[in-house]
Amino acid sequence: MGKLRFAWRMFWARRSRSRIALMCVLLAITGLAIIWLAIPQDWQRQTQNGVAFVARWVGALDTRTLLVALIGLCVVEAITLLFSPSYRKHGYLTTSPALIPPVSVYLDAENQHPERSIRPFMQYLRKRVRGQRVDLLFFQSTAYAVTIRDRIPDYNSNYRTLRLSGFQPIDVPHNPTGKNEISQAVDHEIAAHALERALLGPAKQLFIIVSGDGGYVPLIYRLVALGHCVQLWATKPPDAYYEVERLLNLDAKESTSVKGKYLSFEVVELAKAIPCLVLARRVLL
Repeated sequence: MGKLRFAWRMFWARRSRSRIALMCVLLAITGLAIIWLAIPQDWQRQTQNGVAFVARWVGALDTRTLLVALIGLCVVEAITLLFSPSYRKHGYLTTSPALIPPVSVYLDAENQHPERSIRPFMQYLRKRVRGQRVDLLFFQSTAYAVTIRDRIPDYNSNYRTLRLSGFQPIDVPHNPTGKNEISQAVDHEIAAHALERALLGPAKQLFIIVSGDGGYVPLIYRLVALGHCVQLWATKPPDAYYEVERLLNLDAKESTSVKGKYLSFEVVELAKAIPCLVLARRVLL
């Protein structure tokens, strides 16, 4: 019974709100049609007479009266929308499960590469995702962005190039006082976002984490346990990731190039995959 309840909840979680709303409208119309066919003919005639009377009464009103009623309705609706409390959520926080793509790429702003290496990086990325639909997410915290702009003059140029390349900038929640930065906020947000997509999105997703930080090992184990594939991209990946790669791929008899599939977990050393990264003036990955 518990598995059936879980499967039922997952079934509805994977349906978008717009699709559910359209389904409710169609079911309501169907229900009204069934009720109309089920009621006696005398009730049907009375209902038709009532609708006709209302239509004649509205038609008898002059244009001025109708406009005044419309203006009053619009004013009431505007005031209601203005003063009704609401929380404006970011799009990436309210992603509909039906819109989650098969591939998600997470780029840590603290580990971005120089501007002149972005183009070959994108070419390599397109080659690896093999034409699948992809979400490109660029995570940064405001406190870090302000600090790095003072230290790296062309940070804004890198940021603009990433946006033109298709990356969606994500402002990670941070300390609103501005006195100090919450430690590892970007890493924690990436982990929470990836796990949410792993639970609500399609099966056998591919998660590509572009970061040289070594704190993603627990997330990797979680994602692989849920049946997804993970890739960690960095110029010089920490040694711990290679050990995790060996442990998680013990059952892999063939390489990805032979099988045409992704390994459960793969470490990609960008310094070897994209040689121009080594020649760049700054390598922060």
